[in-house]
Amino acid sequence: MVIFFVLLAGSKNKIARSKRKIKNMGYAIELLFDELTTNKVIEIWRQFNCYGYGIDLLSLNNKPHIALVVYDEMINEETLSEITKVFSDQIPIFDIEIEGYGTFNTNEGVVYAKIRKTDILSRYHKKIHELSVDRELFSHHYYTPGNWFPHCTLGINIKGENISNAINTASKFELPQIARVLKASATRFRPVETVCEYGLQNFQPEVGRFLGKQVDIKIDRKINSTHPKHGYNYTCNYGYIPGTKNEDGKEIDVYILGISEPINEFKGKCIAIIHRYNDYDDKLIVVPEGLNISNGEINEMVNFQEQYFRHEIIREDEARTGAINKVAKIKR
Repeated sequence: MVIFFVLLAGSKNKIARSKRKIKNMGYAIELLFDELTTNKVIEIWRQFNCYGYGIDLLSLNNKPHIALVVYDEMINEETLSEITKVFSDQIPIFDIEIEGYGTFNTNEGVVYAKIRKTDILSRYHKKIHELSVDRELFSHHYYTPGNWFPHCTLGINIKGENISNAINTASKFELPQIARVLKASATRFRPVETVCEYGLQNFQPEVGRFLGKQVDIKIDRKINSTHPKHGYNYTCNYGYIPGTKNEDGKEIDVYILGISEPINEFKGKCIAIIHRYNDYDDKLIVVPEGLNISNGEINEMVNFQEQYFRHEIIREDEARTGAINKVAKIKR
């Protein structure tokens, strides 16, 4: 078990002012977890309540979450809903990593689960702030990109002498190391009330527009060639769609399956998307018109590279069901 103690920057006067602000905080935009992680956190909340560790978070109508942004002032709820909707339309379902437990070095008696600040989480956190600033809404200082400490709150107002016991209690519930983020929610507090809640996307939206369509591809990694940096062998032709831009800033990448010889260019049908839960570089699966390939065959053919990522193959009919109606099994 890893235990973290975090000192929030600022003098005692700043902390005191912050505490007054927290009481008056009006709104937040949050990330919500998969069912297993949610239930585990709720179990911890209930156990803390049984032991008298702090306030009863369930009675405040809380949901287990990671707060991306907190607004001190009262704001227009239509604007808040718009930001949350635009964000959820741009962000696919993704994984976060829980690293351990800790407490802030303040008088607020907070115990939390620490969330690793990965590139993908930082990127999505920055996006929500850009959407806010564009609408002249500004976050509480502790939630800005340079100061944000991602965490899931497990307890508040826990007495100092109970902090260590609370952390030990939380660790016994064995929160999953990998949790999946499924939704974005805007809340009003306190008490906590949901303003709106939206499911994240099944895959990167820019990639999704090619699903089921004919695409023209330029091949830059031919079958049986070797990656110049990582050294693995390409068991299929691999290329990109010219003139496109994926979330990583480069062209959208494509696996070309069903062609056994090296080629320079190809036109075929996109039959599936490989969505990576721990990366923001989704891939297309393209085959000759009329060729049918199973998910098992796809996984085998792209394993040379996709073995390093938690991913799922998404077909056209599955994409129509919506992100919340389809949740992949997490490889924990």
